[in-house]
Amino acid sequence: MQTFGELGTLEARIVVLEGRRRCLDRNDTNLWGHRVVFDISSFHRARRMYLYISACCWKKMNNRRKWLAKPIIFLDLGGVILDKDQLTTQWQHLVGDCFVSLLGGTTLGWIESHQVVTKHLLELESVERSRNFVNFYWTHQLNWIKGLCERKGMCVPEPAECIDLAYRATTWISRHIQAALPGATQTIRFLHSHGYTMHIASGSCSIEVAGYLEGMGVRHCFGHLYGADLINVFKEGPQYYVSLFKDVGVRPRDSLVVDDSAEAINWAMQVGARTVRVSTSLCLKKDLMSCIKSLNELPAYLQQRS
Repeated sequence: MQTFGELGTLEARIVVLEGRRRCLDRNDTNLWGHRVVFDISSFHRARRMYLYISACCWKKMNNRRKWLAKPIIFLDLGGVILDKDQLTTQWQHLVGDCFVSLLGGTTLGWIESHQVVTKHLLELESVERSRNFVNFYWTHQLNWIKGLCERKGMCVPEPAECIDLAYRATTWISRHIQAALPGATQTIRFLHSHGYTMHIASGSCSIEVAGYLEGMGVRHCFGHLYGADLINVFKEGPQYYVSLFKDVGVRPRDSLVVDDSAEAINWAMQVGARTVRVSTSLCLKKDLMSCIKSLNELPAYLQQRS
């Protein structure tokens, strides 16, 4: 009797009966009396194709199953919620109004001083910068107030008073910023009303973030406002998202990071998060990232994957 291996390229018949594969000789028939003739090599090709298709279908269904639960959404601020150019321009003008009320003087005088001092601080911080975000931020704020007072020829307050002035100015200015991108406010309220949990994932300070959202009237729609100061990590690499997800207590695969920066999207992808980039330019398939043109398209994006 020839074994299965000895048949080689000879024709063989295979019938699946009660879950077992059986080889039959040329004269065997199936349950309906028909001859069953298969080439062994063809059988293995068909079997490999079946396993491949099954694996692809399982992967597709598994990915779909992951999207059935609502992801926890982490939104960047500038470029996603706020217009960066308008934000910078409005800060320049509001600084003048703010410090007139705090320390007197003229609006144009404070605006000019602010521009000179911030430019100088940026040059210094590009050379020397602390790895500790909290220390970096409050040192910047202290030097900002000291620089403004020195520029105006005023007596420089004590460090504690400088910090207090910086806090009051930052809070007032951020609450008066009106730089929301078109439709961003409505989209945030829509997602909140449909049960999505949202947090902010910004590289700035949480004090500023809170002010911007309060000015938009959507602070209540968010949980945590990150604010690199809350995790004390600069938004400059994957570690930012590692610390972020750990602090919130969520798994990266259960979250959705929405950012306008391709670098930030790649950092989030490296730690296992789902991502979507906000970009008006064309995203290439080779980039391996999902794209939407604005935050307004996020609800439709989520609906397609649910």
